[in-house]
Amino acid sequence: MKKCFLILAVAAMAVAPTAAFATFSVIQDSCRTTGNEVTTYFSVVNFNSPVPVCDLHFIPENPVPGCIIIGCASAAGWTCGLNPAGGVDWAALTPADCITAGHIKRGFSFTLDPDFCCYLVQFTGPNHEVLHEQEECFNCVHVGTEQKTWSNVKKLFR
Repeated sequence: MKKCFLILAVAAMAVAPTAAFATFSVIQDSCRTTGNEVTTYFSVVNFNSPVPVCDLHFIPENPVPGCIIIGCASAAGWTCGLNPAGGVDWAALTPADCITAGHIKRGFSFTLDPDFCCYLVQFTGPNHEVLHEQEECFNCVHVGTEQKTWSNVKKLFR
């Protein structure tokens, strides 16, 4: 009986969401290329943290020319600014604009030159405390296609 109870208790602790197991994510939505500059559009998700995300910081892992962010845009109710590390900081304008558990906020973007870089992303709470850090690599390389007739496609499988 004690063994069963212990197994049940461990299973319950593994499943129960807590602030220590909070999950956040940055989801790349799309890219737009203009000349040598690439703008990456993304959304931010707070899956289950009881502490809302009120700030977001991108710090380049390798701040070489080309991986330094040169522009940003923010979602409604947020603001952004370039930081001295070559990255960007986003912040909610009011506590009501923070991203609460179970919500997604769309409309963020940044511009850089070229199209692939990795960043340390910091999700911070209402008191600017770091809730979570993770590496995010954005890649906007497009896969080219070649036009073929149906007859030519079938020949590939003979």
